[in-house]
Amino acid sequence: MTRINIAAIIVFGMLCLALTFQGMQEVNDYNKRFNYLTKRVRCENCPNTSVSDSDNGAALEIRKDIASMLRQEMSNSQIIDNLQKQHSVYVTYDPGMKIKLYLVTISVLFMITIIFFAIKYLY
Repeated sequence: MTRINIAAIIVFGMLCLALTFQGMQEVNDYNKRFNYLTKRVRCENCPNTSVSDSDNGAALEIRKDIASMLRQEMSNSQIIDNLQKQHSVYVTYDPGMKIKLYLVTISVLFMITIIFFAIKYLY
């Protein structure tokens, strides 16, 4: 064989190898994102159990939804937002600042009301 043919075979082999590694990297990224999201989302029917740890039917459905959204190339935040819209904000272990702010505000208002009525009726 001539040197040109050998060089072409080597270049072709390296290109095939690079494409294989790129495909493996995409699969690896998909698996990492899937594992990350399923551990971050809780099962609706199981107390304090993530979707990745549960074999419940609801957990299986959420895992299918996550896989489907990953295939649609949605970002992690889009997937979480979508799941919160479909199920509730409590589908994640961290429901977000908005809910926490509401709970704190309601608690403070409730305490102020109790103190006001206690002072009013005690004196």
